[in-house]
Amino acid sequence: MSAELLKLDGVGVRLGGREVLRDVSLTVHPGEFTGLIGPNGAGKTTLLRIILGLQPVTRGSVLIDGAPRPPRDASIGYVPQKLGIEPDTPLRVRDVVSLGLDGHKFGIRLPSRARREQVDDMLTAVGARRYADARVGELSGGEQQRVMIAHALIGRPRLLLLDEPLANLDISSEQGIVSVLARLARAEGIAVLLSAHDMNPLMPVMDRIVYVAAGRVAVGTADEVVQPEVLSRLYGQHVDVIVPAVRPARRRDQGARPGPGGGRAGRHRRRRSRRRGRRRDPVSFLRYIVEPGFFGSGPVHIALAVGTVVAVTSAVTGVFTVTRGQSFAGHSLADIATTGGSGAFLVGLNQFWGYLAFGAGAAAFMEMIGIQRRRGRDVATGVVLGAALGLAALFLYLGTQYSTTTGASFTILFGSIFVITPSTVPALIVSALLALATVIALARVLLLSSLSPDLAAARGVPVRAVGAAFLMALAVSVALSAVVIGAVLSTALLIGPAATALRVTKGPVRAAAVAAGIGVAATWLGILLAYDSFYWPPAGRGWPVSFFVVTLVVGGYLVTYLRRPVTPAEPAPDAEHACSAL
Repeated sequence: MSAELLKLDGVGVRLGGREVLRDVSLTVHPGEFTGLIGPNGAGKTTLLRIILGLQPVTRGSVLIDGAPRPPRDASIGYVPQKLGIEPDTPLRVRDVVSLGLDGHKFGIRLPSRARREQVDDMLTAVGARRYADARVGELSGGEQQRVMIAHALIGRPRLLLLDEPLANLDISSEQGIVSVLARLARAEGIAVLLSAHDMNPLMPVMDRIVYVAAGRVAVGTADEVVQPEVLSRLYGQHVDVIVPAVRPARRRDQGARPGPGGGRAGRHRRRRSRRRGRRRDPVSFLRYIVEPGFFGSGPVHIALAVGTVVAVTSAVTGVFTVTRGQSFAGHSLADIATTGGSGAFLVGLNQFWGYLAFGAGAAAFMEMIGIQRRRGRDVATGVVLGAALGLAALFLYLGTQYSTTTGASFTILFGSIFVITPSTVPALIVSALLALATVIALARVLLLSSLSPDLAAARGVPVRAVGAAFLMALAVSVALSAVVIGAVLSTALLIGPAATALRVTKGPVRAAAVAAGIGVAATWLGILLAYDSFYWPPAGRGWPVSFFVVTLVVGGYLVTYLRRPVTPAEPAPDAEHACSAL
């Protein structure tokens, strides 16, 4: 037998005062397929987290190649049990697999043909090449497992850990996943440690079994471990063993269930241009839609410049906000901005600084009392939101009682981009650029932690710090949007263009570019219509910019919602045929 790749010696773990694992000792060798078997709550996931370095041990040692595990070990690949993948998650299959190469790195990824070919080769190896450009959230459970296996393997690990990859799969999908893993373990010398409730799907390929029960383990071959005396000792009570006949794995039928993205290549839409009987002078045409003085107005120039920067920043931030499922946090920060704006007005400061101070403070507090799960984040957000809205009501009341300034409450709630002073513009632009730079720097680690915080942490990503930094960038984006369309409506500019772009594109980079274009177009057109509305009857009573911007953003989203085509499915490849690509 070759040298030990992984060794656990006398490991014990206590969680919440309860001993979860005790005196666990096992070894894993290169190219070995080991099944980690046991009932729910036996400690299988805890054992995998110990190997990943995510769970400290109470006693004992964990060695990789005879040495303590480093903080970030690229030699270990990991497929988590639960993924943060919703059906509308805007990540293509190839995006997820590519994160296995550099998802732990900061900054943006430059296009690379070599990387694309590497991703395609790995997808072919696991039988997922045909739906490489499909959204990962639209795949079946078995197809998602193939994608995550490719994600884990593309970094060429020596040890692959899989937490319940066969859960909720049909028999055909189970056999396909096990067949792929067995071939990889043999051909590439990769050690596989796979946890499961049922050992039967693993019997044809499993070299050894680690059976976990009541915090203890038994290690050996299936014949050695699955014995009444061994299991009775583990469970602390008598256990009978009934061994069924093991049938060889069946080949998957060529008529397997179709997967997404296949069949027809897609419908091609043709754009038809309408010919006009006569050509009009562009200058004279503009006179019909642009009122006099628009292009020469100083406030309009400031509004267009600030609106452009804010729209781009909000759109890019919004794409990651929607992807991470933090739209509620963005909405809450928008409402909290009302408190900051009204408070700043009371003390005579520019409202932007109030938006920014209260938003950043709320973001920091939400991160401090929240946890790295969506339910925990929502609870923390709700607590902070309730307290902030109470203060907002007080500040707005005091503002109306003790101030003679008219329209201040309306400006705080619904914005007034035409009253931005030139002295405020540099601060707005610098804040926007800082928020944009932060989001771009965090792009890859944000996507990886969105898939699974544990997966990101195992790759060495400081998940908590990344989440806090993104919330700060989100708070700045909300404050900037509040300047343009008001605190109450700022979520529309943050979430609307991003949600629209994510419906018509598949990758986050393209979605960010499209969202920025939508945000800028809606802002510019909203400014134009608001300016023109001063000349609509009754003259001199213009409509707010926020109304037009929000109407355009919501209208654009509704159009994409009603017109988005259904992607036809495509048959999945035969499992054995896919394995032959290795």
